[in-house]
Amino acid sequence: MKKNIFYRPMVNHSAEILIPGDLYVDKKTHPAMLRPEPRAQHLGCFAGGMVGLASRAFGLPNDLDVARQLVEGCLWGYENSPASIMPEIMHTTVCPAEGNCAWDEDEWHKQVAGRHSGAETLVDTTKIIAQSRLAPGVTDVDDRRYILRPETIESVFILYRLTGDASLMDRAWSMFETIVKATQTSIAHAALDDCTVPHPETTQTDSMESFWLAETLKYFYLIFETPDVISLDDYVLNTEAHPLKLSKP
Repeated sequence: MKKNIFYRPMVNHSAEILIPGDLYVDKKTHPAMLRPEPRAQHLGCFAGGMVGLASRAFGLPNDLDVARQLVEGCLWGYENSPASIMPEIMHTTVCPAEGNCAWDEDEWHKQVAGRHSGAETLVDTTKIIAQSRLAPGVTDVDDRRYILRPETIESVFILYRLTGDASLMDRAWSMFETIVKATQTSIAHAALDDCTVPHPETTQTDSMESFWLAETLKYFYLIFETPDVISLDDYVLNTEAHPLKLSKP
């Protein structure tokens, strides 16, 4: 996964981040030559927590840094968004296979042009960036919705429990306040049609997935609770965030 799925996007800040991409395989290409497509899905943001737990379970301390970079990648998806909420699916810039990955405005425009047919000049790509509300480092937003997904806060919570880094609580609170403000209705919380439009201009949909209650709010609650509440030494959280207590030998 580290070699073939996780990739480093080119972004306009100094933090090292990773994002899980999409990998397409065929019988003609040797695995060593495969490169992930820089397609970032909110659904894939569970990867940071997964790698973090594996680093602890299997005694791989270096992988905790990989987990941290994956979490930072998804936090970047939120904090870099015009509405401070990561969309369902977006394409990002990608770093060169070799060499440094310093921010390059011209390269960003070039990669935007590669995603949009007919865009050949700086004027074209500048217009696309403005009209599509593309944040620096984003080349396309394939699915603009926010459907109350839990994967980012899940990984932020797990990384916080593994590291005790209190700054993660502050960033989680910012996420929570932004999401609640944009999604709250008189009776519940609603998904958003286009989370690249800042509140209050964005449109709510008549939909609230069950994982908002089962997972998203649970992880927001747990990150602000003391570590003995659903301790990760004593419980496993399944894919729907139901805590299952470990049996003692």
